[in-house]
Amino acid sequence: MKLPSVFIPATILVFALLCLPLRGAFIYPAARVTLGESGSVDGSLVRKVEMIVQGVKCKGTAEYFLSRYKDQEGILDLEAYAADHKVIVTYDISKIDTDRIRAIGEAPVRVRSGELRKFFVVDELRDQ
Repeated sequence: MKLPSVFIPATILVFALLCLPLRGAFIYPAARVTLGESGSVDGSLVRKVEMIVQGVKCKGTAEYFLSRYKDQEGILDLEAYAADHKVIVTYDISKIDTDRIRAIGEAPVRVRSGELRKFFVVDELRDQ
């Protein structure tokens, strides 16, 4: 018995469409850091911002990107999703704003040769 020529592509398409909604169940952060205690901050002052960051592409780059925020006052929580180049920042709006959050992430880094290089670029920044 010969199968129609569209059988295999149609099966793959149906499988992909059925599995797409399940993608969210298997996505987890490549790196996550909690820097502050959100419970100690008035809930009306806590915001989240989602950034699409070119340069965050694996666990190592995600961890390095998050380490840039470790001494910054007002940053409460960071999550990086390397597969989507996405970083979610929870912050205290009374201590830091989104322009400063972007500037920290995009700041150039001095490499061994002494030159400054920009490793990360925030393509998109939106409040959640």
